[in-house]
Amino acid sequence: SVLTSEKSVSEIPESMEDFFCNFLVRMGMLRSLNCFQTEWYELIQRGMFTAKDTGLVPAVYSHNEQLEAENKRLRKDLEKYQLAANKAKEAFLKIQQECNFHRMHHKRVAQEKERLICDIKRLKAHYESYEPVLKQLTEKYKTILRQKMLISLERDRAVGQV
Repeated sequence: SVLTSEKSVSEIPESMEDFFCNFLVRMGMLRSLNCFQTEWYELIQRGMFTAKDTGLVPAVYSHNEQLEAENKRLRKDLEKYQLAANKAKEAFLKIQQECNFHRMHHKRVAQEKERLICDIKRLKAHYESYEPVLKQLTEKYKTILRQKMLISLERDRAVGQV
């Protein structure tokens, strides 16, 4: 009849004996469990009471146990999620530090680039100031070269006449 019953196992109320034995096992009180079972079955054999006389555990106790089990499970989940959150936080901080490092490096490179651009502009301006002087010197060189050629021609003529 138990196998064909339509109620699920969780809906069938638990007997007082099973409830108490489960409690002792869950708490790890095995010696107390052995003592309880010895006395329990001894009283049943003497006929002091039958197992049916003890009745069933009220649904509130079973519900409390279920809530307690769910509470433990949720606490474990909470610890697991906190651990994952801490790992994610550490990873985020590490990535943020790397980002800051690279940002500072980029700023330093950008400043160096600006400084080099300013140096190049200054050197170009300085070079451009030399250009008129170079033109002037090349003109002087050309005129002096012409004069030298003329003087050498005049000297050759003078030597030829002598």
